[in-house]
Amino acid sequence: MVDEAHTCASSGRGRHQRYELLQALAAKATRHLVLLTATPHSGDDNAFYRLLGLVGSDFQALAHAEGRERTRLRERLANHFVQRRRPDIAEWHEGELFPQRQTRELTYELSGAWEAFFNEVLDYCAGVVETGSGDDLRQRLNFWSTLALLRCTGSSPAAAVQALRTRAGGDPSPEDPEEMQDRIFDGNAVALIADDVEPPAGSDDPALERLMESARGLSGQSGDPKLKVTSDHVKALVADGFNVVVFCRFIATAHYVAHYLSDTLTDVAVQTVTGEYSPEERERRVVESGTDGARVLVATDCFSEGINLQDYFDAVVHYDLSWNPTRHEQREGRVDRFGQPSRTVRTTLIYGANNPVDGAVLRVILRKAAKIREELGVPVPVPDEGQSLTQALLKAVLLRGRTALEDSRQLDLFEGHWQYTMEKAKQSRTVFAQQRMNPDDVLPEWHKSLAAVGDRDTVQRFASRALARLGSGLEQGQRGFKVPTGALPTEVVERLQAEGISDTIAIDFAYPAAPGCRPVQRSHPLIAILADTLLGRSLAALAHTGDAAADDPSVLDRVGCWISADVQSRTTVALLRLRHQLVSRARRRETTLMVEEATALAWSSPAANTPITGTEALSLLALPPADDPPPHVRRREVQRALGLMSERTDDMEALAAERARTLLDDHLRVRQASRGSGTTTVHAIPRPDVIAAFVLLPTVA
Repeated sequence: MVDEAHTCASSGRGRHQRYELLQALAAKATRHLVLLTATPHSGDDNAFYRLLGLVGSDFQALAHAEGRERTRLRERLANHFVQRRRPDIAEWHEGELFPQRQTRELTYELSGAWEAFFNEVLDYCAGVVETGSGDDLRQRLNFWSTLALLRCTGSSPAAAVQALRTRAGGDPSPEDPEEMQDRIFDGNAVALIADDVEPPAGSDDPALERLMESARGLSGQSGDPKLKVTSDHVKALVADGFNVVVFCRFIATAHYVAHYLSDTLTDVAVQTVTGEYSPEERERRVVESGTDGARVLVATDCFSEGINLQDYFDAVVHYDLSWNPTRHEQREGRVDRFGQPSRTVRTTLIYGANNPVDGAVLRVILRKAAKIREELGVPVPVPDEGQSLTQALLKAVLLRGRTALEDSRQLDLFEGHWQYTMEKAKQSRTVFAQQRMNPDDVLPEWHKSLAAVGDRDTVQRFASRALARLGSGLEQGQRGFKVPTGALPTEVVERLQAEGISDTIAIDFAYPAAPGCRPVQRSHPLIAILADTLLGRSLAALAHTGDAAADDPSVLDRVGCWISADVQSRTTVALLRLRHQLVSRARRRETTLMVEEATALAWSSPAANTPITGTEALSLLALPPADDPPPHVRRREVQRALGLMSERTDDMEALAAERARTLLDDHLRVRQASRGSGTTTVHAIPRPDVIAAFVLLPTVA
């Protein structure tokens, strides 16, 4: 199973080894392989078809196949390729799985010393672009260095100082230009850990020394308009009950912002996470921030992929605009994701109203990306191989100064490429969409399955009662529950320890679980061991004594009798195990399965012609008991119940036959919905097993 599979097929340095590894693994025909990615088709056809080639080597031919051959490959691929968007998942009516994302934009205006410094940097960068000539490596490096300075200046004075301290001088190694280009244009959206270091801003130019002095002076001053509007907005979000992640592009900016917010936000825990920390330290800082009340995390893009923040935060502020909209989606995706307990997630873009670079990136790139995402239901990355379009766009900004960008040829160029990419994405969904089921055709079976295995309330009820019977308990915590496993019997403790469960553990029956809690469902080792222990003790007690040990709460009775205020006459309930033989035949192949299910059958009186079945019969056992009859009455009524069941075997056989017909109908309906072929038969196995028998007696007036 390969997660983030797109990183193994995309082009670029260092990734061909991942692809070769997966290609070697996939070459073994008997090996199963599952490739997972939450990143949609980016428009890079070569990378996409290389990824399909891992599923089947001949699928790469889809890149150039036509006519009947293309149709044949598409039909085969439909058996292996599944794409799901949020709108697709919403069709299954499973409740509100995802929060509602509310996005807004906030602007600030540079003025005074801040505006003067930015204009000084803008003029310097424009001068470098105007005087540059040729297309050699040195010239490209100088251009990228000016953009690096421009990015850092727009981010914060602290980032500008750090960039100006670093010189790009000297002959770069063959790898340096590509790495620097990726960092400046946010092109490498799949390797973000060490990507937040400020890039070098130029060579040993005396003009840069003057700029550094100006930046150093501003970094120690108050009155930063960008910082002020962000601080006010974060305060408002916290006041509304939100916990906020502020994403910055560079390490120096993150510390700069965190220092200011720590001084201005009272009773709010402010934490910083950047790529300078180890993965363990980053995770520790997030967990620690989650233990506080109101909290704010200032982070760089080292958190943009692979890190879940939904347990602790529900608002995202983009302090710096990324030049790649994929990074914006990755930032917001850390919070706006499955398991977010808040029903609303806030996202905010901060940009300079009189900053022409922010204006170009926002209008031409980010808003277009948001429009495509809204229309398609999935984000589509910029169709900008080598960042040539972004370079042309920003060069136009520098050469045109503050004149309107809308008249620029680069804007038309971008619009054309984005429209083409959107149409390709639409075609991709049509070409590779598998023959899909109609949810309405199979949802009844889905809900029946959920009812059969038990929901989280059922699992919680069992865990609470089982732990109490075995000497422990389920303690309600601030988040989830606590289970002191040390209080359980020795053999249970040892089995749990073998599964890595010891001492007092924090659990939750919801999924995803609360922070710091283990998710516990029906198949979790804790539940399985509790059930196995109760079953084993009960069977052992019956084997040795012929009757359940009345003084041992861990021994469960298979027969019982009690008084209930909710029945009008003596009612006998039998728990049954039904077995069915299911035979499927397709393409000259026959498959036989044994199907088991537990159900109940009840008679409201010995003379009742029509028994009570299914959930209605099971619900009788959930009625609260009013009293216990004397021991001799219990023994008499249990004997009567056993005699009644031996007389009513026809009712049990009839129930088994009815359930077999229902199972066949369900199976055929799902097969038809999935456009399957072949035939199916279901036969009930005679003589259902009686698991337990209970008698409910009415109260005496």
